[in-house]
Amino acid sequence: MWNCGLPVKVLLKVPMVLEGVEGVQARFDKLERIVVDNERPRILIGARIIQLEISRLAPYDSDSERNMAKKYSPGKHLKDNISISGFLTDGAGRLYVLVGPAKGDNNDFFYGKFFEWGTSKMNARPFVEPAVIAKRKEAIAAMAQELRRAILNV
Repeated sequence: MWNCGLPVKVLLKVPMVLEGVEGVQARFDKLERIVVDNERPRILIGARIIQLEISRLAPYDSDSERNMAKKYSPGKHLKDNISISGFLTDGAGRLYVLVGPAKGDNNDFFYGKFFEWGTSKMNARPFVEPAVIAKRKEAIAAMAQELRRAILNV
C-alpha cells in the first residue's frame, strides 16, 4: 500500500515479460522509481479534487460570512481562498498536504474555523469535513488512475 495522503489500496495488473533474476530485479527497480517519482503529482491530483469541493461548500455571501469578510478580508471571500499546503512528512516519512482555509489567527480567513466548528454564539456550519467525505473516493480513484497511467507508460 502506498500512502498518497489518503489511505489507498491499489491493485494493478501490469504486463511483464522477464528473463532471469536480473530482469525481475530491474523491472521492480524501475516500477519503484516510477511510484516514487509520481508520488507528489498523485497527491496534488487528490488534493485538488478536495480543494474544489471545499470551495464549493464554503460559506459565501451568507450574512455572517459577508460581515466577517467585510471586517477581516474586504473584497475577498473564504471560498476563494481554500489552499493546498506545501508537502509535509509524517513521522513515518510519508508525504501529505493540507487542504482548506488557513486557520491561524493572523490570517485574513481565520474565521473559516468558526463556520467549521462553531462558537459559543454560532452553531457549526461545517464545509471542510462534508467536502472530504463527499469526494474522498473520487480523490483516491483519481490518484490510483494516475499511478496506473504512470506504470503502464513504462
